[in-house]
Amino acid sequence: TALLVGWIVLMVASLVMIVGWHTKVATVLVFVMIMSFERRNPWIFNSGDGLIRILSLYLALSPCGAALSLDQRRRLGSLWSAQDIKVWPLRLMQVQVSIIYLTTVIAKLRGDTWQHGSAVSFILRLDDMLILRAPGWITTSPLICNAVTWGTLLIEFSVGVFVWNKRWRTKILLAGVFLHLTIMVTMVVGFFSLAIFVLYLSFVPWERCKAVAEDVRGWLGASARRVCAAPAGEADGSDTASVPPQ
Repeated sequence: TALLVGWIVLMVASLVMIVGWHTKVATVLVFVMIMSFERRNPWIFNSGDGLIRILSLYLALSPCGAALSLDQRRRLGSLWSAQDIKVWPLRLMQVQVSIIYLTTVIAKLRGDTWQHGSAVSFILRLDDMLILRAPGWITTSPLICNAVTWGTLLIEFSVGVFVWNKRWRTKILLAGVFLHLTIMVTMVVGFFSLAIFVLYLSFVPWERCKAVAEDVRGWLGASARRVCAAPAGEADGSDTASVPPQ
């Protein structure tokens, strides 16, 4: 009974958090319930679940309902309004990106398979974790496996370090997106890649976020007007539009 109640609370709080209604309470509940479930049996969860737990904590610490939320509509009467906020919760998410990638690279370089360039070959032959099986000529080619192995380390190191350089940021994040999309379609990694993409969004400039929101708002408004506008002649049941007298 406790598990069922906890699961319902987690699902309702997650949905409420998405639409931004009483966001602070919702985010705290999401963090507490995720922590509660993961602490019951830590051995069945993976790094993706751990990253979601960290993200839920950052959201609980941040004013994440300060824009595009029902809370803003309740305060100011407009869903599309936003507030000026302290930047440190966003910095926590950005620093987390560097921590994840740099610690990952350090941990991988401590093992022999990554140093020898054969790690990807082993990974692509783990039948119980694969979604799409790679052709044999890839998994057995020393040249390809070395290139992919060291390419993975290079991308991860670059995201961890060069993402702070505005000149390189977009290119580096696109490389990270390509890496994680490749992982998603080939291996069962849970929520890790999706959670990483959420962290990537913390590097999008607020000007770009505002422009995207305004574009979406305009598109929704235009779509609503097209749906609500009745074609000429439809109101009186005639087949032709009425012509005003000359």
